[in-house]
Amino acid sequence: MLETVPDGHTLAPHHYTWGALLAFWAATYAWDAMTDREPVVVTLGLAVGLFSFVSIWRFYSVAGSIGSLLGIVITTAGLLRFRQYATRVAFAAAVIGVLAMVDDWTSHTLEIWTPLDWLFEAYILGLIT
Repeated sequence: MLETVPDGHTLAPHHYTWGALLAFWAATYAWDAMTDREPVVVTLGLAVGLFSFVSIWRFYSVAGSIGSLLGIVITTAGLLRFRQYATRVAFAAAVIGVLAMVDDWTSHTLEIWTPLDWLFEAYILGLIT
């Protein structure tokens, strides 16, 4: 049920990595705007999740999957506080990024067809191939 190597390689473009990068952008944007309030928990969760997905999953799929989920959980917990001081754009970008991470994690861990997979297959794949 669990993919040992997501889509053949963890360094290939994935919803998880793009979502994490979008949420990282939101965190750095908020960090720059309000230097007295730092989104450390959000950044920590993203770092844990991204490291687990890209570096660990291809060698230890169960540990990589659990670490990726842990990163999502930490990031989501950090978003509860992040919402209080981030701009609406930064918060929305972070939420969209986390939802993309959840979508890709669900797809590769539970092998469930997800909305972003459908979108990619139906529209984007034809444009890039």
